[in-house]
Amino acid sequence: MARLLCVFTAAGSYIFWLSVGCGDALNPAGAACSIETECSAGLDCLPLAKSSGGQCLPQTMLCSKKCKTDRDCVAVTTDFKCIATCSGSGVCGKAE
Repeated sequence: MARLLCVFTAAGSYIFWLSVGCGDALNPAGAACSIETECSAGLDCLPLAKSSGGQCLPQTMLCSKKCKTDRDCVAVTTDFKCIATCSGSGVCGKAE
């Protein structure tokens, strides 16, 4: 009986870890995020905020990369541009 219990316990553990390993895919460039681990490899979860009327207004958090020029964003995706943010740095994103 004890041996049978061990087999079921081991099988249950295997199924649990298998289901954990089959989670949702990570977010691609430009997708909304709240923490870095939600983003695909090589991307960071960055705040996109713009200045309006002298105030820095956060718009969203997105999976992307920091940039200085549009050329920095080509590696992320070809339709992204470097968008200046309130902090003075840039974030690759879709220009509106």
